[in-house]
Amino acid sequence: AIGLKTKTGAPVASFINAELFNALDFDVLFQPFGHITPYVLSPPIALGEVGNISGQSLVMAVILAHEVAQRVASGLVLSDRFSKTLRQDLPRIQLPIHGYGMTIIGAVAGASKVMGLSKEQTENAMGIAGYCCPVPGIMKFTETVPCSMTKFSPAGWISQAAVNACLLAKEGYTGDRNLFEGEFGFWKMLGGQGWNHEYVVKGLGEFWYMAKGMMAYKRYPCCGALHGAIDILQGIIKRFSIRPQDVIEVNVVLNLLAELPLWKNNKINFTAS
Repeated sequence: AIGLKTKTGAPVASFINAELFNALDFDVLFQPFGHITPYVLSPPIALGEVGNISGQSLVMAVILAHEVAQRVASGLVLSDRFSKTLRQDLPRIQLPIHGYGMTIIGAVAGASKVMGLSKEQTENAMGIAGYCCPVPGIMKFTETVPCSMTKFSPAGWISQAAVNACLLAKEGYTGDRNLFEGEFGFWKMLGGQGWNHEYVVKGLGEFWYMAKGMMAYKRYPCCGALHGAIDILQGIIKRFSIRPQDVIEVNVVLNLLAELPLWKNNKINFTAS
């Protein structure tokens, strides 16, 4: 695990690394689902070290993990229960996804690739992981101030559960191999209003969510909604040589996310050196 001098098991390493990735808020942003990496990157890395796999194999597993997670997300029909009216003069806001629990399927895909699981074992691993999936809590998180360390969805638990699911499946533990099927399939477990399976497989092998234009690296370790304002502010300071004592007030216009309580919070609960 990152930052530890001693070795630990793959499940624990995956938990620690995922929490670190998510806490820093410096992960790559994907279109349109945003934060995927903190939830799917740790399992293939941890298990890859255990299996001493090649760099090429690891890259393949990481790509697969991101791709599967976003394809599952693309099939979800979001319910308007997760939307909110912030002000009467503004449209209702709904995030592109109402929780990151579905990323556990992508994490399993990457981990199972690293471990060389069979088709049946991978299906079992996804079935096990699906039943460990956390509830869709992202809107609750954005409504709660000051914020907690659980941030969006618990990245560590999702990653650790994905690793455990693959280890269990390898040893013969069975899961729901029809996780996505039926009236009460995975989409309904996630609080979805429907399931468009055709979106999940559309362009498979031809279109990739990690392709150019579908992902963006952050310039700053904070919410992407703030990056434009930071760029503009830095440009103004540099162009006009503004000093702190010159500033009386700063007014910034951001997108609708800034109207949610999380973005308006100015209390810092935790500090780090």
